[in-house]
Amino acid sequence: EILGSDCFLPFGYCCLSLKPAKDAVATPDGYIYDREFILEALLQQKVDLQQQAKKYEEQERKKERKEQAEKRKEQMKEIEEFQKADQGLLSSDYRHKRALEQSERGIPGAPDDERSLKRLRDGELLVVDKAEQRSKSFWAKETTQTAAPKELAKVDTSTRCPMSGKKLRVKDLIPVKMEILDQKNFDSGGGRGVFC
Repeated sequence: EILGSDCFLPFGYCCLSLKPAKDAVATPDGYIYDREFILEALLQQKVDLQQQAKKYEEQERKKERKEQAEKRKEQMKEIEEFQKADQGLLSSDYRHKRALEQSERGIPGAPDDERSLKRLRDGELLVVDKAEQRSKSFWAKETTQTAAPKELAKVDTSTRCPMSGKKLRVKDLIPVKMEILDQKNFDSGGGRGVFC
């Protein structure tokens, strides 16, 4: 694709403000900026990068806390299993075992006949079916699935040139002294109005 001359910025103009540079500086790649605008752009980049770094650190802390919570949960589960096994070995009495089974099911003092157990099972099934139906209803607020938060990548803290995208530091900027040869051409933005 061939670009016309109107697509190019006249020489001596700032690439950020698109106006003649008052205090011109150039990057090692040759892009000309007004010192005020490039310093402001680099400062804003630095602030944005610091915010991104804080978000990344917070994400990593959350991951670490979640892993620790999972480890604690696993340890507690192992302890509970050990205690249940220990109680099962110590209690050889049939009544005690049955009471343990009922307490695990959450039925304190439930009757032993099969009819009540069958009713209980039917009731449980009804509750499960209702819960299953509610989970399938996409319009219910409680069951609406949300997107998982996007994983943030580690942030590169170096500032970059707005035009080339290469790393750029303030001390890399080269001061440029512009000499205006023809003020009329320079003001109109064309011709050979300025030299450095």
